[in-house]
Amino acid sequence: MRQLQFLAGLCLLVGSAVAHGADETAPSGTFNAPGYPPTATPRPGQATPGTTPPRAPTSPDATSPQRAPASGAAGRSDQTPELEPPRAELPPPKPSEFQKFVEEATGRMLPVFGANFFADAASVRAQADNVPLSADYVVGPGDELLIRAWGSIDVDYRATVDRNGQINLPKVGSFNVAGVKASELESHLRAQIGRIFTNFSLNVTLGHLRGVKVFVVGPAQRPGVYTLPSQATMLSAVVAAGGPGPTGSMRKLILRRDGRVISELDVYDFLVQGDKSKDVQLAAGDVVVFQPAGPRVALTGATDTPAIYELKSAEEPLRELLRYAGGAPVLANPHRGQLERIDPTQPKAARMVEEFKLDSVGLAKPLRDGDVVTLLAISPQFANAVTLKGHVAQPLRYPYTPGMRIRDLIPDKDALISPDFYRRKNLLVQVIDDEDDDNVRQRSRRNADRDTAADGADRVAPMDRRDSATRERNDRVTPSDRTESRSARRPRRSAERDEDRSPVAGAKRAPTTLFDELNWDYAVIERLNEKDLSTQVIPFNLGLAVLRGDPANNVELLPGDVVTVYSQKDVRVPVARQTRLVSLDGEVAAPGVYQLLPGETLRSLLTRAGGLTAQADVYGLEFSRE
Repeated sequence: MRQLQFLAGLCLLVGSAVAHGADETAPSGTFNAPGYPPTATPRPGQATPGTTPPRAPTSPDATSPQRAPASGAAGRSDQTPELEPPRAELPPPKPSEFQKFVEEATGRMLPVFGANFFADAASVRAQADNVPLSADYVVGPGDELLIRAWGSIDVDYRATVDRNGQINLPKVGSFNVAGVKASELESHLRAQIGRIFTNFSLNVTLGHLRGVKVFVVGPAQRPGVYTLPSQATMLSAVVAAGGPGPTGSMRKLILRRDGRVISELDVYDFLVQGDKSKDVQLAAGDVVVFQPAGPRVALTGATDTPAIYELKSAEEPLRELLRYAGGAPVLANPHRGQLERIDPTQPKAARMVEEFKLDSVGLAKPLRDGDVVTLLAISPQFANAVTLKGHVAQPLRYPYTPGMRIRDLIPDKDALISPDFYRRKNLLVQVIDDEDDDNVRQRSRRNADRDTAADGADRVAPMDRRDSATRERNDRVTPSDRTESRSARRPRRSAERDEDRSPVAGAKRAPTTLFDELNWDYAVIERLNEKDLSTQVIPFNLGLAVLRGDPANNVELLPGDVVTVYSQKDVRVPVARQTRLVSLDGEVAAPGVYQLLPGETLRSLLTRAGGLTAQADVYGLEFSRE
């Protein structure tokens, strides 16, 4: 019995010792030096003897440190990237009182200049911590070093800088690395280890970096305590806090350290010029202080960046305001701008309106708190232009010269040939497939309904006696039915292309009017009367002015005149002056297309065509008008 109790107690002691040994962990990594046996290589999935098993990653909170490896001598970390939790959606900041004041004055809610930068930067969360570091990063307590050496020694070790600024390499010694730049870290350790070992190669990188806890106070969007990466700067803390609040300043942000002012940052220098000379690296315990907003002015009107701007001092010239906004645009009127100003010396602090020019004197005009600057746009008026539009070759604005007349604007008849005529003419020698051709003919019939008066689309067809007997049977399946069935199976083309091809389809088989004929008898000049701003319409005979140079119709033009040339489709001309075509086919002596003469009848047209043939059915004459 006593032997059993002794064996049970011995088992308890052994189990306790084993558990205690499992809890004690040695520093991570391996180190093999001359005179020491090499460490067994662990199999995949098996922890290295003497190392701490990896801990499960934990989700950091909103103020957890974010670590990043270094570049260059510091290299990149081989750790798994840690994701920052998404930021909580915050409501948009409320507008300041000055923004409300400007909205009442201009009708526009102007944004605060630079606020969108902080809103966009704060909404983007870091996806990973393995970002490169600058070469001037200074190593400090809490940083992790990945040391690898080969040759006379075999080292694969992770060391963390302790609070004394040192790292401890087993069987080698302790070395001070605090205050060493990342670019000099490898050479620094090479010199230290070289005092003990020779003939080895060394590589040093930075793993997880320390975090620094800073305080953000004052009128910021999100004041509070933040734990930022060790390479973070003052601007990083400003971005993390969402930038200044509605009453916060962008011109004066202070960094305090140990009760002293380390730096004073003007965000406008960074936003406008990219100057980060005052953006210093943060240290643990730093305090970023947002100051109340200084004097503010509003810029609106003909500018690409209308916004609320903050002045550096109590007064700044207009030139500086425009520099923040990117300069005065070319569309701003250089001879007239407006300034609305609050005058506290007047009863009830009345608001005054002043005008200025964008010259040297106007740009030097001092601005004060509460000013609203409006840049007026230039007038769209052309000072020396005459406009030609309508059925012409080039509808454009042409420069005006003193004494300019209609014939100077339209020197010859070639200036009245529109590009549509040449486009339709060029299509005559292009290939149109059968299905396109059928669709064009169908559209041509529809377009002919509105062009009947100008084109004279009549058709006369005396039929053969044999054709009249089988006409009823053949009407059961008409060409138009076949056209519709084919057009339903193919994709539709654009309306403009079909309209351009409509006259072309007919012209390939018979003559047709490719040119929309001009109304030579009527054209107008539209002129604005400067005395009472009434509109004058001055008609003239286009043919007499252009073709004959008639002085009575060759009207003198003035700047701003608009000359309109019409076609016969725009303004209908008498029938006697219209070009009307008739298609005559069937049982006639000379079937074809004929141009109608004024007052011509069907009998006279048949007579001109040589009359009917002997096989013509005089009772089966077909007359159609589209």
